[in-house]
Amino acid sequence: YAFYDQTGALVAPTLTGPVSTTIGPLSAATLYTPFFAEMPVGFQGSFLATVVSSGADAPVAAVSNNVNYDVVGDGTAAYNAFLAGALELEPTRFEAEPEFATNPVTDADGDPVSHTVTVTVFDQFGDPLPGVGVCVDVVSGPNAGAGDCGSTDANGQSAFTYWPNGTLGTDAIRVWVDLDADGVVDDGETDTLIKEWVLGEARVLDVEQTCESGSTETGDCTNTLATQHTITATLTDGAGNPVEGVQVLADITAGPNAGEAVVCTETGVDGVATCTYTDANASDGDTDTILVWADLDGLGDPDAEEPQAEVTKTWVAAVPLRVHAVSRA
Repeated sequence: YAFYDQTGALVAPTLTGPVSTTIGPLSAATLYTPFFAEMPVGFQGSFLATVVSSGADAPVAAVSNNVNYDVVGDGTAAYNAFLAGALELEPTRFEAEPEFATNPVTDADGDPVSHTVTVTVFDQFGDPLPGVGVCVDVVSGPNAGAGDCGSTDANGQSAFTYWPNGTLGTDAIRVWVDLDADGVVDDGETDTLIKEWVLGEARVLDVEQTCESGSTETGDCTNTLATQHTITATLTDGAGNPVEGVQVLADITAGPNAGEAVVCTETGVDGVATCTYTDANASDGDTDTILVWADLDGLGDPDAEEPQAEVTKTWVAAVPLRVHAVSRA
């Protein structure tokens, strides 16, 4: 419903547009002007009531007119009420959220973190409108190609959820609401949202050893007594993205070199750190057990929540060099 002055212009309290009211079955609504404190003093004009929607078996029976509660000084006004025919609801605008969001590609358990775009469509009265076509598409970025179409639900909303492929970067997401239902993208029917995917919260540590043969192993490895041993540790976020700038530490927890110092580096841009130590105490066949961990909290101790791995190193005596002499006449 709306109030109009004698020139046909909207006036307060419906200055910017009509206001809607829901009337239940076998009910009535009284629009008593003293409730409208914004109405101008001495207002003369008209009141137009429009049936927005009603069931076939529950039409609006009547709208009274020429009502005049002429009480001096209480802000009332005389007006005429006209009943128009049922009005078809039309989508006029929409809102898409969030406009910008930043999320890690994985959670603390290493699982992908989803992103949801919610679109709400409104009719000409500013109320949520069901049954309107909506399409959401990732048009650029690491997850380009993801998308789907649907219709607004009873709350006037349509939601689209997708999961990242684990690659860091920024997705541009286009929202299209077919306001005129012509199947063509028109001006005013689209919006662009931004989604930034950053390093995941999970931390995964992969450890390899360099063996005497030059090969790398994830388990036990054999080296010659009194030589240097190298361990390579790679830290990722669970989606395979390298984690830079984390100190990796290692302790020899058992074996002939237990307690000896192990020198480790921070992870580089590739997420890789190295740890080295030289055998000082082993005999042929002795084995060291080495615990390697990413010191996420910087306290220098391997906490339960910090990614870690255990490897073993077996030390063997050098193979004697055999010389075969050949005499020549």
